[in-house]
Amino acid sequence: MDINFESLLDPKTEIQATYRGKLFVHTLRNPTSKEWLVYNSRLSQFRRKGKKVVADDEAVGARLWLLGMLREKIEVLDAEKKRLELPKEYWPQISPDHEDAVIVAFLGQTEIQEEDEKNL
Repeated sequence: MDINFESLLDPKTEIQATYRGKLFVHTLRNPTSKEWLVYNSRLSQFRRKGKKVVADDEAVGARLWLLGMLREKIEVLDAEKKRLELPKEYWPQISPDHEDAVIVAFLGQTEIQEEDEKNL
C-alpha cells in the first residue's frame, strides 16, 4: 500500500461547518513556525486582577487571531452543492462562535495514539 505523502502533508486544510443552515468550507493553511510561536505567546498572556489571575484579552482572542492569519478563503455550498466563494468583505459578519468552532476543529486534527503516549 502506497502513501501519497504530498496529499498527506498538504499545507492546506478544508474545515466544513454549518452556519445558519448552510455549509461553509473554510480553507486554512498551516501556520509558519513564527506564527505558531506568536499564537502560543498570546495564549500565555495573563494578568493580575485583584486577588485573581485572569487571561489577558490577547489570550482570550488567540484562537480567532490564528484563524485570521491562516484562513485563505471561505466557500458556501449552494442548493446544487456548487461552491461559491464568499467575498472577504463579508467575513467579519460571520459569528465568532462559528469561527471559533472552525479553528478548534483545525487545531484538533492531531491525535496521539495511546501506545505512542507510553513512549514519551
